[in-house]
Amino acid sequence: MKKYIGKFIQVDWNQIIKNLDGVKRQYESTPSDYKDKMQIETAFKNVANIIDFETFHDGFGNVNKDFGNWLNAKPVMCWISEMKTGYCVPPHIDDQEINEVLGDQPKDSFVRYHCHISNPCMGSTLIVEKDCYHMEEQGAVYQWNKIDAEHCGFNIGKQIKYIYHFIGEKTDDERIKYHHFY
Repeated sequence: MKKYIGKFIQVDWNQIIKNLDGVKRQYESTPSDYKDKMQIETAFKNVANIIDFETFHDGFGNVNKDFGNWLNAKPVMCWISEMKTGYCVPPHIDDQEINEVLGDQPKDSFVRYHCHISNPCMGSTLIVEKDCYHMEEQGAVYQWNKIDAEHCGFNIGKQIKYIYHFIGEKTDDERIKYHHFY
C-alpha cells in the first residue's frame, strides 16, 4: 500500500537534474545482474537491449542531509536513478548494495523512501511490490514497506525519468515527520 509522505520542495529538483550532467554514473544494469537471470534473459530475448538504468551517488549537494532532516532519519544510502526513454529495469531487489553498506545491522532499523524528482510524464513508471507510481508530482515522497522491497520500472515517456532514493537510519525519536497530504 502506498504511503505518501508529502512533497519535498526544499530544493530545486530541476537544477539538481541539470547538475548531474557530467557527473559520473555509477551503475548500468544488464540482465546478468538479476537473481532470476535465466528467466529474465528468456523473457527479453525477442527484444533489443532495453534493460538499462544508471545511478548517481554524488553531484546533488546537501540534498541527503536536508532530506534526512525533513524525515527525521540519518542518511545512509542515497542515490538518484536515471531511466532514459525506451528502457526498463526488470523486477529486482537492491540486496547486494544494501548488504554491502549495512552488513549485519538489522534492516528494520532503517527506512527507505523515494522522491519523484522529474516532472510528471506519461509513460514513466516505477513499481514497488504491488504499488505503481505514474505521473507523480515533482517532489512527491513515498515510504517503502521495507528497504529491500522488490521493484522495477519502465520509461516509454517523452523525457528521462529521475528518482531520488533515500535509505536512512531511524533516529532515537522514531517519529517520522509526516507532512499532511491528500
